[in-house]
Amino acid sequence: MKLVALLALTGCSAAPPAPTPLPTPVALARPTMDAAPAPTATEAPGCITHPDAVSFLDADTHDVRACFALRDKHPDQCVVIDRHTSRIASDPSPPKDPLQISHPTPIRGHVAGGNPRWSICANQKCVFGIRIHDVVDREFTVSISDDEGSAVVTFPPKAATDDPHFEIFTKDDSAMPYAFASVEGDHCGSGLMLDGTAFVATSDCNGIGHAAFYALDGTIISPLSTRPDFNAYGAWPVRLGVELWAVVTPAEYQILIFDTPGLKRRDVVDLIPIQAESTPTPSFVETHAKDGTWLIASPTGGVGIIDPFRGALANAWIIPRCEDAATGP
Repeated sequence: MKLVALLALTGCSAAPPAPTPLPTPVALARPTMDAAPAPTATEAPGCITHPDAVSFLDADTHDVRACFALRDKHPDQCVVIDRHTSRIASDPSPPKDPLQISHPTPIRGHVAGGNPRWSICANQKCVFGIRIHDVVDREFTVSISDDEGSAVVTFPPKAATDDPHFEIFTKDDSAMPYAFASVEGDHCGSGLMLDGTAFVATSDCNGIGHAAFYALDGTIISPLSTRPDFNAYGAWPVRLGVELWAVVTPAEYQILIFDTPGLKRRDVVDLIPIQAESTPTPSFVETHAKDGTWLIASPTGGVGIIDPFRGALANAWIIPRCEDAATGP
């Protein structure tokens, strides 16, 4: 087994960055489309009141459906957006299915087998024939590659002031593990396997984050961004296809699209058009709908469709606020 020590990610700041200034939000439609017709007498105009979280997101070839949980704990409000006219209508019926999350997450792992050859397993997947040292009696989360040839293990900090650390295991590797290095100053973190590449994200647990890609031999391939002040807090990867991944970076209002295994960046998708208002801790929810449409929404009330091949938002809408309509002229 070859175990490698992941390098320390440095450059933390003591306080979260100021929110990125946002332009006045507008509802975007396809340039070739006419203005959305007014709702009929029997169709309530779509609006939401004090949204706090995205609770549902789905689409078909005609409509996008989105639901938002409200700050005042009233029942969720749902809207239906016509993909062709951009008309937004109220949808009083609650969704039958839960929100589908498309991005991978590390899960609780366990050790199987016996000395000296073990396996690290999780969710009916295992990396077989490895040597381990102090893993057997410790709690950890693990992300295993689709071919079950490699895994990245995350060991949580033993104390609040400690840092997590990460170990990469490869199938049928007889080498004993190396000593590992902590991620200095970042007390939260997790590792994920992307097509045989380890994506490791760490943070100060309070708004400042770092992320990088690592090869199976422990060498760093590249940071998520070469910009020194890039904030990867809350970032997560999304598989788009064979050797095609994206990383959602909420704190930067961006999605970065990469080719693997070379991790060459293809595009940067700007998410500001679906951010209805500035927030100190921006967040987004993305999912692939049943028809394959890649959807993204902001708890502030914005919804978008992402075109991964153009690397841009194909459509973006800001859901009107009911309180604005009630106090309008």
